[in-house]
Amino acid sequence: MRTSPTLPLVAAGAALACLLLATVTLAGWGLHSASLIGAAGGSPQMYPVTAAGFLCAAASVLLQLHPVRAIARAGRLPALLAVAIGVGSAAMRLSGWAPAPLSLGLGAASSAWSLPAPLTAGLLVVLGASLALVGVRRTVGIAQALAASVLLFALLTIAGFAAEDTILYQLLPGRGTSLRTALAFMLAATGVLALRPDRGMMVALASSTPSSRTLRRLIVPLVLAPIALGMVATAAVRTAGPAIDLTTMIWLFVWGLLVILIAVVWRFAYQLYRQDLIRGMAERERNEALQALRLADERKNEFLAMLA
Repeated sequence: MRTSPTLPLVAAGAALACLLLATVTLAGWGLHSASLIGAAGGSPQMYPVTAAGFLCAAASVLLQLHPVRAIARAGRLPALLAVAIGVGSAAMRLSGWAPAPLSLGLGAASSAWSLPAPLTAGLLVVLGASLALVGVRRTVGIAQALAASVLLFALLTIAGFAAEDTILYQLLPGRGTSLRTALAFMLAATGVLALRPDRGMMVALASSTPSSRTLRRLIVPLVLAPIALGMVATAAVRTAGPAIDLTTMIWLFVWGLLVILIAVVWRFAYQLYRQDLIRGMAERERNEALQALRLADERKNEFLAMLA
């Protein structure tokens, strides 16, 4: 089945952007530059060990895009290395001990040798596993599901930065996962999803069928509209303060989401109607052409009978 030819470019672009983020972070730690590290304002930061994991993930995506099968298979090695970084970091944090020069410090107690935060380590394991599995035909669907979960969790983490002084912020960014780390996870997961568009669940999105084209048109508003609505609701709560109670804001959010979903579904139904209309016109033209052929055949038979 034919798929969109731009998706390999999307995978390469996402991997290169992830590679750039990790490289800038490593350069920042080497140059002791807070701006390059992304540590302005005391916010969580990406540590060199985490950046190394993203370098492995980006390298895995780029290698698996190579047309030579042996090189593409070699892309699983950096994926397994990313898994090892995540598993090792999580194990050391759970045990409460790390060999020198590695450190368990986070926030103000962090250093260049700090291990990834627990959430970051777990996501690295899932991301690395998805990269290792996406190259195997039987496990492409599992790999894409894992990558989608990383993408959605990273998106929720970014939402946590927009909701400071909330439980969401304390649960996700407040545990040590930086904004740059969440962006890198989104980029790497996007690269995994775009690696094998002709297999797994990505076929429904990437194929050249009318249903896939319709889904591609719908998925953008379905993703962006609730995010924009959530940002507006958050800004309204912060601006209004006690003037707007939480219950009112929840129902306004539900109403806005309902309006958006109705608009998207209505657009989907209209596109299906147009496709059915075009299909009906094509069938009618085909039937008329067949009828004309049958009439011509009957007249030919009558003419031959007259000659006989």
